[in-house]
Amino acid sequence: MRRPGPNTARQGVTLTEVIIVVVLIGLMSALVVPKLTTSMSESQLDADCNRLFSDLQWAKTQAPSQSTGMNRSGTRIFVLFDTLHSSWTIYRDNGDSTFQSSQDTVIRRDSLAGTSRFGFEASFARPAIAAPLGTGAAPQTGFGQASTSLDDCLDGKIYPAPVPAANSWAFIGTGNTAGKIVVCGGATGDMSNGTLFISSRRSETKAYAIVYNSLTSGSASHSLRRFAWNGTVWSRR
Repeated sequence: MRRPGPNTARQGVTLTEVIIVVVLIGLMSALVVPKLTTSMSESQLDADCNRLFSDLQWAKTQAPSQSTGMNRSGTRIFVLFDTLHSSWTIYRDNGDSTFQSSQDTVIRRDSLAGTSRFGFEASFARPAIAAPLGTGAAPQTGFGQASTSLDDCLDGKIYPAPVPAANSWAFIGTGNTAGKIVVCGGATGDMSNGTLFISSRRSETKAYAIVYNSLTSGSASHSLRRFAWNGTVWSRR
């Protein structure tokens, strides 16, 4: 057996070197992990908005196919939001034009991811809004009016409605039910006017708004639209 000579150096690392490496890894993690977490949450928010927007578009297509003579007298579609569970459920009316969860038929149900929510966290600087999203600042609850004009596409109204009433996307009380959208059919797939905002609990700069405003002029009238907030401005998506 050969023995190491007097000039043979022993290989290894010192405790000081190990500590330096651990500190460097900790510093890199502190810089990278928060950004990575925010990026992943914002990507999930993109996916959630796309899915919800698609479901609302789909709901608009269901009411006209159920209508009589392409007017507003046919079967309605209701979209009910649950802020406690960050979910939404789409119902087909049983024919009495009044929402009753125990009697109407559930035709679709989904929810936001764990980091996405309706409305905004308290730390989120709520963005200013203007037409067609509304006026003032985006509501904390996430449910607001698309216009101040009256709207007759409401739960319990038989068309033609004798007296129009305010829109139904607005926050309607405490508890876990925050808003209800009524799709009432017609050649344009009409629905109640309103705006819905969604954001991420881990991002303070990104949010989305989904808006329907039948009073918008031009090709945008009766069109369900989506806008993105990048921390500075809203842009159509």
